[in-house]
Amino acid sequence: MGCEHERENEKAKAIEALKKAVELAPDDTRFSYVYAVAVGEGNPAEAINILEAVYPKHSGDMQIVSGLAYYYKMIGNTQKSEEYNKKVKALQNFSVR
Repeated sequence: MGCEHERENEKAKAIEALKKAVELAPDDTRFSYVYAVAVGEGNPAEAINILEAVYPKHSGDMQIVSGLAYYYKMIGNTQKSEEYNKKVKALQNFSVR
C-alpha cells in the first residue's frame, strides 16, 4: 500500500511540474500535450481544456488536434471528436504532399 501512495505522490508532482512548464513556456505545444495526457487519464474534460487553450495558436499541430479528437470521444462528444478527426485527416493529407 505504501508503494501505491508513493507512486500517486510522484505522479502528482510530475503533473504539477508539467503544469508549471506549460505556464513558463506556453508556446511549447509538447508541454501542453504531455500535460493533457497526464491529466486526461483521470480527467478527460480537463485534458480538453488544456488542449483547447493552445489550439487557436497551434491548430496545425497533429498531437494537439488528435488529442482533442481522442478526449472528446472519451467524454462521449462524438460530434466534436469527428470535427477534430476531420482536421487530423486534413493535416495528414497536407503533410504528405
